[in-house]
Amino acid sequence: QALRDREEIYRAMFEKNRASKLLVEPETGEIVDANPAAAVFYGLPLPELRKMRLSQVTRGDQEALRTILRQARDGETDFFHLRQVTSSGEERDVEVFAGALRVGGRPLLFCIVLDVSDKVKAAEALRVMNQQLEARVQERTEELRQRISEVEGLNKHTTALLQDLKRAHRETAAAARQSEAANTQLHAINQELEAFSYSVSHDLRAPLRHIAGYVSILEETHLDRMDDEGKRCLATISKAAHRMAELIDDLLAFSRIGRTELTLRSIDLSTVAQELIRDFSTESRHREIEWRVQPLPQVQGDPVLLRQVLSNLLSNAYKYSPGGGAVELSIAREGDQVRLQVADQGMGMTPEQLAHVASDVVKIHLRRNEPARRADEERAAQRQTA
Repeated sequence: QALRDREEIYRAMFEKNRASKLLVEPETGEIVDANPAAAVFYGLPLPELRKMRLSQVTRGDQEALRTILRQARDGETDFFHLRQVTSSGEERDVEVFAGALRVGGRPLLFCIVLDVSDKVKAAEALRVMNQQLEARVQERTEELRQRISEVEGLNKHTTALLQDLKRAHRETAAAARQSEAANTQLHAINQELEAFSYSVSHDLRAPLRHIAGYVSILEETHLDRMDDEGKRCLATISKAAHRMAELIDDLLAFSRIGRTELTLRSIDLSTVAQELIRDFSTESRHREIEWRVQPLPQVQGDPVLLRQVLSNLLSNAYKYSPGGGAVELSIAREGDQVRLQVADQGMGMTPEQLAHVASDVVKIHLRRNEPARRADEERAAQRQTA
């Protein structure tokens, strides 16, 4: 009775259980028995399934399958994974829990077959996702490494630029200090020049007033007793005194050039040149100088400065040209500008002599001036010869 009870319990556990269960002969893989759940899983009638071998529903290396069955029989393993196929051809992944037993002295394997296809698919999907994620992480890591390299390069470039900017700032600051010092020095020079100009103009105006006064007396009291030559000479003296007054005014104006704006207007260079030549010819009738003046254009400039420059050039050429010589005044056009050129037939000087002209002229000037102005002129001489 007890044996029948145990057999009924076994049958209930084997046949009525929803898990697929097989009894397998480990040597041949023959399926000795199977429960209805196994028939449903494999899609085969139960009688047909009981006539099959395990290899007929298992994919893969058959020798490896036989080795696994023997290991389970000998108790070396009780769990393994198989890739099996159903009657419809669908492949399924299963996990097999196997236990060895003997029935009627015959060794068998009691196998519980669990369908883990969904689990395997999920694991495979997770594996693929992990691979993709890892590839993406590597890709992003490489991008990040490149970005870091770019940023480091930019940092180096920025650092170099900052160093250049700092160096430029230092150089600009030094140049600004030098410019400020130069402006201060220039301001002092301008003040000294203005003071010197006022001093010179005052010294020049005193004898000029005497000349003008005596000319006025002669015109009022002795003009009727003068012959034509005397009247002409007196008129020349008066005109020269007037011109000297203008030169003094021009000297003062010239000393203020650095602080005043230029007065630009249209100037007829030919008219200015002819007036100056006429003055030179009147002052020294005993010297015959040939004046060669090319046609000169109308130009834009400051009348006082242009007249002074042209007077200086012509005066120097006239002074050092020998009797019977020639002075030539010409122009050379350079784009929209005009260059005045004055040539004479004087002795000239060597380059070595030219280097000492400024200092020699200043020294002669110092010897001929009054002692009261010597300090200012010595400072001017030092700047001329420096």
